[in-house]
Amino acid sequence: MNANINDSYELQEVLGFLNNIFSSSLRSLEGFFESSLTEILLLTGGSCGFISIWDPQSRAYKLKYAPKEFSQECPCQISLEESEQSFIGSIKNAVLSADLQSGGLDLSFIFGSSKLLPRSAIVAPLRFQGKNFGTLAVVSQKENAFSQGKLELLDLTAKVLSVFIENYNQAQENRNRIQQMKTLIDSSRQINSFLFADEAVKSVVHSAKELLNLDKVMVFLLEDNRLLPFEFQEGKQTRMLVKLGEIFNTALREIMEQRKPFIYTNVPRDFLKEYSLSGVALLPLLYQEKKLGFLTILLPEKRTLLPEELMVAQSLANQCAVALMNARLFAETQQKADEFSSLFEVAQSLTGSLQAEEIVSKVLDSAQRLVRADESVIFEIVPGSDEMRCLAALSPYEEQFKSSVIKVGEGITGWVARTGVGENLPEAELDPRVKHLDGTPVEEESLISVPLKIKEEIIGVMTIYRLGRRPFSENDFRLITIFSSFAASAIYNARLFQNISEMAITDYLTGLYNYRYFFRRLEEELAYAQRHDQKLVLVYLDLNQFKKYNDLYGHREGDKVLAKFAKVLKENVRLSDVVFRYGGEEFVIILPSTDAPEAEQIIERLNHKISEGFPPDLQVPISASIGCAVFPTDATDGETLLRIADSRMYSQKDYKKTLSV
Repeated sequence: MNANINDSYELQEVLGFLNNIFSSSLRSLEGFFESSLTEILLLTGGSCGFISIWDPQSRAYKLKYAPKEFSQECPCQISLEESEQSFIGSIKNAVLSADLQSGGLDLSFIFGSSKLLPRSAIVAPLRFQGKNFGTLAVVSQKENAFSQGKLELLDLTAKVLSVFIENYNQAQENRNRIQQMKTLIDSSRQINSFLFADEAVKSVVHSAKELLNLDKVMVFLLEDNRLLPFEFQEGKQTRMLVKLGEIFNTALREIMEQRKPFIYTNVPRDFLKEYSLSGVALLPLLYQEKKLGFLTILLPEKRTLLPEELMVAQSLANQCAVALMNARLFAETQQKADEFSSLFEVAQSLTGSLQAEEIVSKVLDSAQRLVRADESVIFEIVPGSDEMRCLAALSPYEEQFKSSVIKVGEGITGWVARTGVGENLPEAELDPRVKHLDGTPVEEESLISVPLKIKEEIIGVMTIYRLGRRPFSENDFRLITIFSSFAASAIYNARLFQNISEMAITDYLTGLYNYRYFFRRLEEELAYAQRHDQKLVLVYLDLNQFKKYNDLYGHREGDKVLAKFAKVLKENVRLSDVVFRYGGEEFVIILPSTDAPEAEQIIERLNHKISEGFPPDLQVPISASIGCAVFPTDATDGETLLRIADSRMYSQKDYKKTLSV
């Protein structure tokens, strides 16, 4: 300290000034600045004082004023471009200006719009060991308000402030690093504990936002040679991600060459302006030599990433890459386990039921879940024809599927049935072979269609659908092909079971249902009639003199008569009526939802058709005795109904009320 200070102030006053600064609230930089400005104004007699501090993140000078009220009229921050035109960014030594109006320091960019018109000022740089932190200044509305001693006092205060700022910054940096390391360690543990990619990515994004104090952090992954956002968010964020993805993919090769964190500079200005951004930081997601994508940080206006922040972000990006690869490996393992589980489940279902529709519905459900499909359907070829009918469908349009009939060769289903070659169509609605299903909307979809084969015979086609542009992979195609073999086996086994079952309940000679099935079916029809308060008629028929006919013409000719008689009955009843061969030359017909007058009309028609069906000149005329009973008028149980109908039929024989043919 030189003599000028001693001339103006007592040494004790100067020491008291410094003591007042350091005994004030030093817990924060703000408190230190406020104490310093207040004390310096008291000693210098200035009207206003301010401190400008360079903020590397926002690349601007932040200003602190005394008195506080003055800050309402002046800016709180000055950008780099503005400060380059002023003294703030260039002053190296303490300066005193006795008359601002006659030239010298230009402070108009700070005080130009305020009521205060400064006439003199003293300014000192805040510098320490070559680092420039900012500027300390005091102004007055009077000319020649400050002496050389006050200038030296301000310069001394600036040096004290600079030392404090450096120490504070170092301490704050150490605290930040400790906190960052703690957060990185915690996030690393958390990220590595996740088994699914979405959980890991969300954790990385959350940690990056917390560590960098930024709110627009996301992950773009490389898929099918395109950078796509890992997860869409609603509203404006979604549109922003779509636009950003388009920007990245226009220069994909250039971007993918980068293997270190960088600020992408080719972002269009209109995009930055629309979302109030200053730039976009890209941090590669690297796993060994494989690049998976980028951790993407959108920087708001007047914000950049410092080198140490880039290091933190890249550390998170590296953790994200490892977590993504672990999640993919886990997903592949899980998929294999799901495949085996689904195959085992379907294999078990084949032994649990012999109903084709029930089994193939289980096959479709398992296949849909495994390949994440939206709809599915199985068409079977009707035996002995070129028609295909829907056997089972898992779709909102199940009724439309089940009411449609497809010819072999028609549409993609018919094409696969004819060629025996499966198809994987990523844009199915554009394929000329695809036929639109009536009653359903035309929309974007992907499909897999595969033939159902037993040995070399094609018995149907299975088709799996995804809505939208979500193509199936080759692995999906492989799985659906495997599932098609289960569906084919289900249909084949069900048909075989149906044939065996029909043989067990069918009379081999006439093709009618037999004695065994009659009683089961009668109980079912009676139960239905009772539930719905309906009538039912049981008709009993017997061929007259049939033994005599056999004796005269032989049993082979007698069998022909029985077969022909059965055909006449079956062709001349309603679809809802059921005809049975009860035994020998006896037949029974169940007429559901029928009363006595309706039954009489049906019996008359049968008599007429029987008379037309056989030659009139036989030596032993074929005649039929017929009796009937009505539920619930005559009886309410099957055994009694049968007995009454049988009794009435024999009454006809006794009184010879038969119709001669």
